[in-house]
Amino acid sequence: MPTLPPVELTPDPTITENKDYYPTGKYITKQLIDLSISVSVTEYRSQIYRNRITGQRYHAPFPDGIVNETGYGKNVRALAFLLNNYCNVSIDKTSELISGMSNGAIRLSKGMINDLSRQFSANSEEDRKHIYDRLLMAPVMYTDFTPARVNGKTVQVVVCANEDEMLYQFREHKGLEGIKGTPAEEYQQILVHDHDLSFYNFGNDHQECLAHVLRYLQDSIDNEPDLQWNS
Repeated sequence: MPTLPPVELTPDPTITENKDYYPTGKYITKQLIDLSISVSVTEYRSQIYRNRITGQRYHAPFPDGIVNETGYGKNVRALAFLLNNYCNVSIDKTSELISGMSNGAIRLSKGMINDLSRQFSANSEEDRKHIYDRLLMAPVMYTDFTPARVNGKTVQVVVCANEDEMLYQFREHKGLEGIKGTPAEEYQQILVHDHDLSFYNFGNDHQECLAHVLRYLQDSIDNEPDLQWNS
């Protein structure tokens, strides 16, 4: 983290001009940490050549990803993707926030932000396959259905995880159909889950998710305050 030169504070003249005071050479320091956003623009130019005989034109190829007259770099796209998908910021607010941060220099269209998820899915395919295989080898795997809303309709996200990896997969419904194609379908060791009976058709052993046990205990603490065992 770059550190700016220290700001030397000027003492009051009633102190510096008073012979009863002398500088000790020691300092009291306090730091103010702030955030600075900068925008960089890289312009690529490719000179046009023309064949005198055929009239054919040629120019040096642009780098991968440089297609339109104006494009946005990986940092801009990553920030927009994380705001929209990880921080649950709406597409409109994501565009508005980045525009404000850049003083209007970066204005992302709704279509571009919306397409980032599709690009991420395509680019992360090999990583997801690797996580899938790692999950199958783990001695314990945690799995659950988590509801989500898409265009007003309730759908499901299947979560499969171990201590190091986590995989999310979209499904229309819960149950056996929802488990198809997930690591839970092929898993042969200990599955940790809630009381969804579908999961008992897979794995070689089962354990209840302790988060649910803790919820039961908390309910007992809230509803039966005279008891001691639950806490």
